[in-house]
Amino acid sequence: MQIVINVSDEDFIRINQKIEKIKDEQQEWKRINQNCSDLIQNLPQFSVDKDKLKKGNEHFLDVLNSAFKGMSVTPGVLKTVKMHSLKIVPAYFDDVASGKKKFEIRKNDRDFLVGDLLNLREWNPEAERYTGRELTAKVTYKINGGQYGLDADYCVLGIEIDSKE
Repeated sequence: MQIVINVSDEDFIRINQKIEKIKDEQQEWKRINQNCSDLIQNLPQFSVDKDKLKKGNEHFLDVLNSAFKGMSVTPGVLKTVKMHSLKIVPAYFDDVASGKKKFEIRKNDRDFLVGDLLNLREWNPEAERYTGRELTAKVTYKINGGQYGLDADYCVLGIEIDSKE
């Protein structure tokens, strides 16, 4: 059975616009839900940048609040914090662990950002294996290469120790 409804051209255009708007909203909800899923899978690795969450993402906050039962989640744009696992030779490991060395010079092939975490794993080059000692440092500052005599492919990362293991 076929039902025919006669509508004016104006109404037809309005109906199509509403249908397109609903499709766009469905796509936005799919994106938000995927962001929530990604976030929940990586809970320890994010921070909240306040005052940038767009209105209409209250659902996103509800998901966060339920994921962090009892904690307060304030509006903000979620910013993923990357954890980079890096080798470090014993002499430099000891200097970082003691607080004497507060920087790393690294090839900038990992898109390092201020706020990222470095899992520095002590590497014995002679034995070609990890020693088992490691520490976590937070990137507090970044100078990109291509200036101050530093090759363009490298960067200097200011770091502070987050934890020793």
